[in-house]
Amino acid sequence: MTIEALTTPKVFISYSWSNDDYQQWVIDLAKRLVHDGVEVKIDKWDLIEGHDKYVFMEQMVRADEIDKVLMLCDEKYQSRANAREGGVGDETQIISSNIYGSTQQEKFIPIVTERDQGGQSFLPSYLASRIYIDLSNDEIFEDGYEQLLRSIYKVPLHQKPQLGKMPSFLSERQVDHLKTSAIIRRMESLIDKHPNRLKSLSYDFTEKFVEALSELSIQMKEGSILDELVYEKIEASIPLRDDFTSMLRLLCDAEVLESDFIVDFFEKIFVFTEFREVGRFYESQFDHYKFLVNELYLHTSMILLEKKQYQVFAEIVNAEYYFDTTTYSGRGAQSIGSFRFYLYSLEERNKRLGLSKISLQAETIFTRAGKYGKAITETDLILYYISKTQNLDRGTWYPNSYIYFKHSTPIKFLSRLKSNRHFDAIKDIFSVSSAGEIKEKFNGIQYDRGYGSSFESIPTIQEFINPEVIATTL
Repeated sequence: MTIEALTTPKVFISYSWSNDDYQQWVIDLAKRLVHDGVEVKIDKWDLIEGHDKYVFMEQMVRADEIDKVLMLCDEKYQSRANAREGGVGDETQIISSNIYGSTQQEKFIPIVTERDQGGQSFLPSYLASRIYIDLSNDEIFEDGYEQLLRSIYKVPLHQKPQLGKMPSFLSERQVDHLKTSAIIRRMESLIDKHPNRLKSLSYDFTEKFVEALSELSIQMKEGSILDELVYEKIEASIPLRDDFTSMLRLLCDAEVLESDFIVDFFEKIFVFTEFREVGRFYESQFDHYKFLVNELYLHTSMILLEKKQYQVFAEIVNAEYYFDTTTYSGRGAQSIGSFRFYLYSLEERNKRLGLSKISLQAETIFTRAGKYGKAITETDLILYYISKTQNLDRGTWYPNSYIYFKHSTPIKFLSRLKSNRHFDAIKDIFSVSSAGEIKEKFNGIQYDRGYGSSFESIPTIQEFINPEVIATTL
């Protein structure tokens, strides 16, 4: 919302001549206001011999040119206002009639300049219910003075935002993610003042995310083209993916992200990759879920690397995952290789539509990444190198998007391994404790050929770091 601030506001100060020190305090306040661009009308400057003080007061209170009337409330001001005594009493009669009359009430600003021993303000009875500005002691003076300036200039600290447009997701034919997006907004409102509450909300997010995933299930009908349905569901999952990555970034920024949450999340959503009911089904009927699980793991890893959450990243890539599915139940712990899927439906779509893509799955991952495309391809390769050094019999991560990686581009995460400090920060990711161990692992990697239809092979880790120079500099 655009605020139209006053250029040269004009104020009148109403106060009591309590004592010499107080009068000097009032004059100092007036001088500071003038220094800050406020034209001040006050009896010490503007009421001279021969003037009618009652007329002067009435003019100051009623004049349209006076933007604000500042009522400085100390003990004597309160007593005189309540008793209608002296100059303050005269002003009180004029001001009170205006406050309860037609004049805009915000023109009159009560300012507490003194409190009693019990901490009560000396507000006249007719101002007792009014919102005031507190300048009663040095500790709060500066905050109160800023509040006063903002009121005079009509530039409030908290401004009403401009009315926005209807959220696009209300009109888009995508999965209903109102519940997950609502949690994101709640987390955003708490991140500064109550960051620890984000952890409990993150588990609420998982619950709502799983509920929303159920809406993406494919029901086969006569005449349906399975690869078309899968691709539609992949596109429909974008809001959920974006909600998850937003939530993950908030947890990172609040420094409350834990690997247990990520492991739990992926174990819960992995069950969607397999048939869980009774009856007939097509294996590719769950390819959209497989695509999303793979994509989410990629984005999770990318964000952790971007935020330098190396310890959390180390814990999730080396974690043991337990999946409650027909295929994996009873097979024990699984590694990150389990998040590698070959999607027959997308390859069928590639052929059916004559798209001639080396991998439609890879292109879809890369295209959907948008501005994060480069980071996604780098993360894909990093996960591949990590899995190749794990020496497990449970499969390795396959870098689908490597064909979109530019070979002349360094991967800084790997190139900086020559720094001993960087090596110490990331060594747990590769489950090593010394430079010698990681050199041995890197030199022992057996690489895959890559896509047979591509001229490009999967790049070796030596393209980014010579194992012999690891941890040789500061």
